[in-house]
Amino acid sequence: MNTLAKVNPENLPTKKQLETLRVIYKHRQKHGAMPTQREVAAAMGLSENGANGHLSALVERGFLTEPEIIRVQDITPAGLKWVKP
Repeated sequence: MNTLAKVNPENLPTKKQLETLRVIYKHRQKHGAMPTQREVAAAMGLSENGANGHLSALVERGFLTEPEIIRVQDITPAGLKWVKP
């Protein structure tokens, strides 16, 4: 599935989705690896199900790649534009 095809200029992340992207970006910068869903949930003060909802929405909107294992795969170029300094 090519998630980049779903991205368009009007496809803006919500405040919570942007917060989620920032958590993921900072974790990857600090640890050199993508966080687990549990780590995202802990960083945001959410349940794993709550974090999973935000992660799923970010995949659907093309800001994250589809996870193949418990770790978030990667932030797409469309997602990076919202968090990269």
